[in-house]
Amino acid sequence: MNRDAPRLFLSFTNTDRNWLDRITESGALCDGWEVREITWTQMFTIFRGYINGLILFDPDPSTGAISSSLAAATAAGVEGGIAVRKDTTSYVYRYLASTISIPVLMDLAGKFTGSGTIYDSTTASTGSAKCDAYIWAKEHYIDTGECDPTVLSYTLDMYGLSMGTGNACQLQNIDYAVMKKGFCFELSPWGDEEPSDDLTQPLGTDLSTFKTILSACNTQTSQEKMIKVCGFVNWPYKYTSYGSVGGSHTEFTTEWEFVRILT
Repeated sequence: MNRDAPRLFLSFTNTDRNWLDRITESGALCDGWEVREITWTQMFTIFRGYINGLILFDPDPSTGAISSSLAAATAAGVEGGIAVRKDTTSYVYRYLASTISIPVLMDLAGKFTGSGTIYDSTTASTGSAKCDAYIWAKEHYIDTGECDPTVLSYTLDMYGLSMGTGNACQLQNIDYAVMKKGFCFELSPWGDEEPSDDLTQPLGTDLSTFKTILSACNTQTSQEKMIKVCGFVNWPYKYTSYGSVGGSHTEFTTEWEFVRILT
């Protein structure tokens, strides 16, 4: 909706409302613009022409590939779709899929298992369902040149739902990546221990997948463009020794290692 012009401002919190006031005040960016307040359901009616379909991902972080949510977000940006959790008991899912009958473009739920051959690919599994989803997305969208290799979004995946809050999935951050057709992912920067969100993966798989994504972006840009990474290590929840996360590296050293790999 916002790809070729700013059309829609989503308000999640009171802070967002404050920013809307700032950008529409006298002398600000949107001074004099007509602002129409609409409901959540009206949004889909008004902007229906921009929606090609739904990209479904695993419904449960305890049984599915937690990364399927971010693989779906990458696909949604390229395909002009909406990434939706495939929970048939959810009002959101039922409203979009049944009430207003938006077709399903792609169903990624249950597709990544961490064994055999990666879904819709000839590549052998990494041994991690989490990492397989990212390799699938890399092959389909970075390697083909369909997504923007200069915009990476490092955002908490569906693991956030296991903490009992949708906000922990940082949904607000994903809109920018979708608008820019960026690549969404979240992986541990450490290769010396299994990541706290995927303890059964072969040692070093997260880091190897991380580097594979960065290498694919460098290939697409011929190393001639800067690559922007939006986001940072989610140290209160993953990959560190903070609180009950379970890692052996402090939040500070994990931040430093993340930056070291990127630079």
